[in-house]
Amino acid sequence: MNLMTKKPIAIGSYSVGGTNECFIIAEMGSNHD
Repeated sequence: MNLMTKKPIAIGSYSVGGTNECFIIAEMGSNHD
């Protein structure tokens, strides 16, 4: 479950330009789920 959500999130975060952002987004997404 986490892997699936992390794949798309990681890509989107990368587009924004920031590895830290990926961590924040991934955590927020997990909480929302």
